[in-house]
Amino acid sequence: MNVTAHTGSGHSTPGPLIVLGPPRSSQTLIALAVSQHPECDLVLDTSWLSRLGGAVVGVQPAATRHGDRSALGVSSDTTTFAEAAGAAAHHLITAALRANGQPAGSAWVTSGTVDCAGDAAMLLAMFGGGHIVHAVRHPDAVVNSLATTACGDGRYASRADGYRIWHDTTTALLDVGLAYGSGRVTRLMMSDIHTQPEAALTRCLAPLQLRWHPACRRPLSSVTCDDVAPVGNEPTRFASIDLYDRLARADPTPHETGDPARVAQIRTAQTAAAGGDEHDRYRLFVQLATPGHASVAVISKGDPSLIDVPGRQCRHLPQGPSGSYLGHHPADSDAAVAQIADAVRDGVRYLVVPAASSWWLDHYHGVAEFLATRSRVTAHHESIATTYELPIEVPHG
Repeated sequence: MNVTAHTGSGHSTPGPLIVLGPPRSSQTLIALAVSQHPECDLVLDTSWLSRLGGAVVGVQPAATRHGDRSALGVSSDTTTFAEAAGAAAHHLITAALRANGQPAGSAWVTSGTVDCAGDAAMLLAMFGGGHIVHAVRHPDAVVNSLATTACGDGRYASRADGYRIWHDTTTALLDVGLAYGSGRVTRLMMSDIHTQPEAALTRCLAPLQLRWHPACRRPLSSVTCDDVAPVGNEPTRFASIDLYDRLARADPTPHETGDPARVAQIRTAQTAAAGGDEHDRYRLFVQLATPGHASVAVISKGDPSLIDVPGRQCRHLPQGPSGSYLGHHPADSDAAVAQIADAVRDGVRYLVVPAASSWWLDHYHGVAEFLATRSRVTAHHESIATTYELPIEVPHG
């Protein structure tokens, strides 16, 4: 049995299972367990996949710029390019499996991490029959693992960084899940692997059209439950724990169908982030993350380019009495939250935190707590910004 999916463009695209999550979320363990099925192969180190897709999609404008005079004409859109990248990757991977003496099975599974929703969306675009398993492990367990086993790239220099990366990656994958629906994304709590492994792994095998096989339990025989005793008091931890608790209480696959508009937004944001002028990428990002004519506050130091977003009513935050930039940062966390609350009372519905202003979430603990408990992330890109939908009203005082 060869699991493929036919896309609207008429191409057959291989359909792997891709297990994603924040670092140290046991993605490799899940992939290893699934790959014990006789009809499935494990593929390691596929961090290059989304970069390959982005590179191939990135040449699409140049390849079709001259319309009918181009060798590709004008009919080859970015979806076609993404599918071509996926087909090439599948060919390379299956060829490597055979060269290593491994008989290629009917499907292959891999694992990894992503930095933004666009990377995960690119993988789904490349593999039309592909499926993502979003592994959710308790943030304390993840950060404790990062703290005890050093990572060479230096991204996890502090516990606060570890919690932030957990929160940002989890939020990005939740966004992809909302956009594509349970038909393309399955959320899997690692606690389910401990308490009901057969049911959890059966859900992973289903997108590959494979039934449960007892061999899949072998890698789990020595796995123990995580020690998630409360540790640390970082504001980023509180936000992460709150998000995890909400996920633990929710239906694991609450969204049967995806949101086509969000799919388009994520794909366009991914393309926008791949190249072009920095300010153009920022403007497009805010336009995709907020509805037309929305009232938007932007955390800034008065940079006029950050509020120059066509079709949006943008203002600086913090804002002074005259409506212009206040001229300095808030004195403390209470003052920073008060600025956001005042903006909400003035009718502001969205808050943009540019990448250069992300330090607010560490320095002003109350802001991190307010956004984690009272708002919703609508878009995130590590090098551009994070956009939040604010509550309709906030208490006075």
